Amino acid sequence: MTEARRSDPPAGFAFGDVHSGLHKVLDAGPSARAEYSMMKQPLALLALLAILSSGPFARLLSAAPVTTDAMGAVPVQGGVSFRVWAPNATAVHVRGSFNSWGLTNPLSSEGDSGLWCTVVPAATAGDPYKFFVTNANSAIAGTTTVWRRDPYTRVVDQFAANDSNSVVYDGGAFDWGDAPTFVAPSRESMVLYEMHIGSFMAPDGAPGTFADATTGLDRLQALGINAVELLPLHENPGANNWGYDPTLLLAIENEYGGPDGFKAFVRACHERGIAVIVDVVVNHTTMNQNDLWNFDLWSEGDGGGIWFYNEATNRDTPWGPRYDYRRPEVQRLILDSLRMYLEEFRVDGFRFDATGVMRIGNGGAVPGAAEMLQQCTEILRAEYPGKLFIAEDFQLDELASKPVAAGGLGFDAEWNSFYANVARLLVTNDAGRSLAEATSGLTKTFNGDPFARVIYSESHDSAAPENPTGETFPYRGGYLPRRLNQVDPATNLTTRKLTMLGSVLTLTAPGIPMLFMGQETYATGTFSWPNPPAMDWDGLLAAHGGIEQLHRDLIGLRLNRGTSTRGLVGPNVAVYHVNNSAKVMAYRRFDAGGPGDDTLVVMNLSGTDFGLGYMIGAPRQGEWIVRFNSDLKSYDNAFSTTPGTLLSVATSATTTDGLPYRLNIPRLAPYSAMILSQQTPATGFVIE
Repeated sequence: MTEARRSDPPAGFAFGDVHSGLHKVLDAGPSARAEYSMMKQPLALLALLAILSSGPFARLLSAAPVTTDAMGAVPVQGGVSFRVWAPNATAVHVRGSFNSWGLTNPLSSEGDSGLWCTVVPAATAGDPYKFFVTNANSAIAGTTTVWRRDPYTRVVDQFAANDSNSVVYDGGAFDWGDAPTFVAPSRESMVLYEMHIGSFMAPDGAPGTFADATTGLDRLQALGINAVELLPLHENPGANNWGYDPTLLLAIENEYGGPDGFKAFVRACHERGIAVIVDVVVNHTTMNQNDLWNFDLWSEGDGGGIWFYNEATNRDTPWGPRYDYRRPEVQRLILDSLRMYLEEFRVDGFRFDATGVMRIGNGGAVPGAAEMLQQCTEILRAEYPGKLFIAEDFQLDELASKPVAAGGLGFDAEWNSFYANVARLLVTNDAGRSLAEATSGLTKTFNGDPFARVIYSESHDSAAPENPTGETFPYRGGYLPRRLNQVDPATNLTTRKLTMLGSVLTLTAPGIPMLFMGQETYATGTFSWPNPPAMDWDGLLAAHGGIEQLHRDLIGLRLNRGTSTRGLVGPNVAVYHVNNSAKVMAYRRFDAGGPGDDTLVVMNLSGTDFGLGYMIGAPRQGEWIVRFNSDLKSYDNAFSTTPGTLLSVATSATTTDGLPYRLNIPRLAPYSAMILSQQTPATGFVIE
């Protein structure tokens, strides 16, 4: 149903509302009214249309509103279309700046669908508005009317600490320029960087914006990062929240710069060859400023209304209520929000937060949740091929990364508990250190696919100071150095060297590696909740610029940029040397194998300095070039190896570790790692 009134009709004529396409009223003057029934008077209707198609009426109709079946507030020809789902309402109005917040723009019911819609000619992009919902049969005692923000809100106008209006937004107005189509790197060639917009490049401690974050992209590009994974961008309570308390799924956080600011950020990332992955939260919403709760004043059982389960067993999560994924309107809201990111914002994929909690509740499997996730991956993959879908699932069934056809959820990858392996491996003393933890972390796959997992030693969760039930130290408590050493993490040499081994493991294991912002410059604090502090890049880079170079070198090898470590983008790993008494291990990464492919990683996880040499096996004879040594003084002046001291090691024909040749590494420094491969220094990537 659309409203087709004009403020300036031709003299002597005025049009009334159009209701369900059944009647059109023509005022022929103050004393005469001709009313035609479209259903009962087809000839009269044709005659009327013939009259209206000529003369001044043609100009009037050419500017009439064009309707749309899109939800929310959508600018159309001749005004703005408003559509909302409120199946239990007895009346709905849209009230905003365009009608002085009055009741002059009722929405018309679309029947059993529960949808209400109208077109308001006076409305335009930038206008604040709210829906005013009436339910004469309200389930809320003493309340029959309520103001509601649009569930499809695109922009909010915060006018009070705990309240805001929806704002009409024209999603097609942003100028992307003539930028070519961006192609994201494959899973095998991706290095993720987890970023929180509000603290990444925050000036003077204030919440950072998309524009601020853009100023840090050149450094990430030089570091070798080719994909950023952004903490959630949905509107959240507060100005600098982590992002995991969404209030409106289609609204981009205003304090960060809103939708246009985000589009400019995506464009800047793509110009630098950096893909954009967005963390989305559809497993729950917050109760803070939650206009969806009892949206049209109906609820039953334990409460919640049309958007949520109304039984506590399925509804409640540790953080807020779940959406009722069985409802088609909920499915549409979630899918539309994801389509918005892919289509309008041109993002390259998603990380779905807490899918395990979304689908498994207090009473077992949450009805409709798994099917909702399957819809997300199957429908969106068909509509937007080449996008990456990551799940944070942490269930033992590996369903998240199993194809839908095989009964899974269809995600390309899922976060892996690799970080826990790293923490258990490094947090203990040498005597208690078990290399089985490293082996387990290196060899884990999901459904036989090593790249179906995102691996990391640091993340926003592990860097948080809280230790909720089941997440005890050292799995949370701060950046990795602080979790390894709560006394002097910033200055302790052993802690610094062990932390580097965590990065080596992350960037040399099969999987999609991810760094958390600050990890590359040896951040030692905490990522506090809900409002994390601004990153002190000047201080970090001044103190640990060499550590950043270490990560730059590791990423270059991981991406085979020197064409000498192709094995690090391959799927295969063989842990072939495990000396648990000496705490030394070696593993081979390879694709097809051979020179320039086979890559050996040797790791000393003890304080012993093997200054007289250490022997490991090698798959082929010849010279093996030292591509990386984490102990170089150029990375940290407190480290002990002078660059250029050891450039290569030659094999001897002695079977070792089940391999036909032996390498005797002249020195293996305490708490250090080396990466070796075969290829001449002239064409390889050598770090001196």
